[in-house]
Amino acid sequence: MPRPPYSHLFTRPGELRISPYGAIVGALAGIPSPAVGLYQVVFQPTAPEHDWHHNVGRLINFEFNYEMMAGLLPTQRYAQQVPTGDLHNMARDTETKAHPDKPFFAGALRIAVLGAGRQAAIALDALSTFSSLIQHGGRPLDRLTERDYLRHLPQSALRDMFIAGQTYRPGFILNSWELRDCK
Repeated sequence: MPRPPYSHLFTRPGELRISPYGAIVGALAGIPSPAVGLYQVVFQPTAPEHDWHHNVGRLINFEFNYEMMAGLLPTQRYAQQVPTGDLHNMARDTETKAHPDKPFFAGALRIAVLGAGRQAAIALDALSTFSSLIQHGGRPLDRLTERDYLRHLPQSALRDMFIAGQTYRPGFILNSWELRDCK
C-alpha cells in the first residue's frame, strides 16, 4: 500500500534492471505443496464525479510550491519561472499521472500464503520481495499483515478477502497505465 500523496508515480517494470514478475513467479513456484500462494490485484474504477485528474494536478502544484517555499528546490532571484527554467520534468509527471486519457482506479495489491503452517512466514517473505521493487514516489510500499487485519476483523473475513475479492481498506489511487503494470 503506498503512502500518501496519491499523486506520486509507481515504479514501472521497464525502469528496473530485473522484472518483479520473475520474483513473483519464482516465489510462487517455491511454495511447497499442499500450500498455495497468491498475488492479487483488486481494482475498481473511481466514480466519474470525482475529478482525480484535477486533484492530482493540484497536488503536484502544491508539492512544488511547498518545496520551493521550504528551500528544497533551487531558488531563483525572482518569484517567477525564468524563461530558461526546465519545467519538463514537472509537466511529464503531470502528463504521466493525470492525463485525461488515463482513467483512475482504486486498487489494492495483496499477497498471501495459505496452508503452509510453520513455513508460511518464510514463503510469505519470499513472495513479498517483489514489493520492494515496485515503489511509489521513490519509497517502498507499506504492508499490512494478517495481524493488522485480525485486530478489526474475524478470521473468516480474511479468507473472504481473497476468495471473494473483498476489501476492507480504501487501497490506493492509480491510473490505467500504472494498473496495467501491477497486473
